[in-house]
Amino acid sequence: MTADPLASGAMRFAAADLAQRFDQDVRCATRRCSVRDTGWESVLVRVAQRCDSSGRADMGVLPHPRIMLVTRGSVAVQRRDGVARRSAQLAPGKAWIVPAGVPLSYEWTQAGSGIRELVVMVLPADDLARTAALLSHRRSSPVTLTEPVLTEDRVVRSVLTALTHAMAAGVDELYAQTSAAFLLAHVLSHYGTGSPGPVGVGREDARVRTAVEFMRDNLHLPLSLADLAGSAGLSPYHFLRVFHASTGLPPRRFLTRLRIDVARHRLEDSDLSVADIARQCGFSSASQFSTAFRRETGMAPRAFRRSRAT
Repeated sequence: MTADPLASGAMRFAAADLAQRFDQDVRCATRRCSVRDTGWESVLVRVAQRCDSSGRADMGVLPHPRIMLVTRGSVAVQRRDGVARRSAQLAPGKAWIVPAGVPLSYEWTQAGSGIRELVVMVLPADDLARTAALLSHRRSSPVTLTEPVLTEDRVVRSVLTALTHAMAAGVDELYAQTSAAFLLAHVLSHYGTGSPGPVGVGREDARVRTAVEFMRDNLHLPLSLADLAGSAGLSPYHFLRVFHASTGLPPRRFLTRLRIDVARHRLEDSDLSVADIARQCGFSSASQFSTAFRRETGMAPRAFRRSRAT
């Protein structure tokens, strides 16, 4: 029988050591920690409050993949993923998915409250590798997670929120293990290379995937066709053809749907005003937002929020 190459323990997951490393960051105060609060050893879940408002955060490098969910605070930032530098809007519900061994840092680019609270989940690299191997079976290319992704994913948010509640209640570690297994499969299926990708994005063109990530990162900006085509490294004409072939929609229509989808989540899950949500999602006014929202959903934003509150 062939030995399992992942059973060597070369990437041993030591939750207690990772928790201690996080504790050394004086810019963040740990509010809850799964190692100390529940004794979980198979994953690390940490709820942290930022104590530093200097406008810069270096998230460092870990030998294991991690997911960082913003739960309080919002601000526009410049983020650096390895050597790449991109603008982004951080707000509650936004999550970074960061592969093992990849550095990540960001700095404020405008006045704001900054990021006040994060939920950080660190997952064993071995578990991710095994899950990727299972998902790669019978596919033309292996499923891997190679680059950081900033996303607003309701599944990621729900799982991490549920884990923080379970941690506070002292739930058995089996709950954490099951949640982690599901989350790894979800992340690899939606954001891994060689995977089908997010709903509506064809797997055959990585340039379209890059453009969609650019849209997600810059929803708050008045994006032009030239901006979108440039993010994919294509001429506007070629970009229109490639994007429509991959998604079934023209870029502007896709972007509007993306903006409305994010706005729906914020209407449901935050106390932000309609005007603030309109601005964060790239609409020039609350009136323009209301018109677009009604066209997509059949309801005005305030009516939609009331319907979800009952």
